[in-house]
Amino acid sequence: MTTNVNGRCKLLVLNRSHRLTIRRAWDSIIGFLSLSGFLAITACGSHAPHSDYRDVTFTHLTPFLLDVGSLEIVEDYKSPFTDPHVEHLVPLSPISAARRWAVHSLRPVGQTGKVRITITDASIIGEILDVNQDFKSFFTNEQAARYHARIAITIDVLDDRHISRAYVSGDATASHTVPEDASLAERDQIMINLTETLLETFNAAITPKIEQFFRPFLR
Repeated sequence: MTTNVNGRCKLLVLNRSHRLTIRRAWDSIIGFLSLSGFLAITACGSHAPHSDYRDVTFTHLTPFLLDVGSLEIVEDYKSPFTDPHVEHLVPLSPISAARRWAVHSLRPVGQTGKVRITITDASIIGEILDVNQDFKSFFTNEQAARYHARIAITIDVLDDRHISRAYVSGDATASHTVPEDASLAERDQIMINLTETLLETFNAAITPKIEQFFRPFLR
């Protein structure tokens, strides 16, 4: 039986046997879905911005004050916009989060020179996981996809002749699974958490390097 809900999408009301049959069919279909399709699929309508998402900031981190005149951010990483890459589909991409981190964490307070941030990787790659299709799976909620994120950044301190006086580089990875019954909003929040964890991990890795190799330029 189908019932119209708010005039925009249809709700299926099924008995248990029909639900089990359809679930098995859906599990088979999942295996053929593209990774980007699984991330973006929704029951009704298209993906719209969600006002309840927590904004990701790095204001809890103590910024580095650098004796340079400016900050430059170079985005060397370009998303291929094809499976298995999905960084172009998430609410907060790693490259956007990296820019936020750089603007907050690396503060130019000098007169000359600059600190240059080069983002060489900011990817999220997904994989569809096998979902059980036996009768017991009707009573469980399995993980249907796993997403792996990676960020890689090089930081250079350049003098006024654009000669590198010091540099550090670092990378970090993070991963998260998505359950098969997750709503679009839940998937979006999972991906936001994934990106936030990625940059927090990167910050923990790069901080001691900055403290060690940028010591002459720290104020």
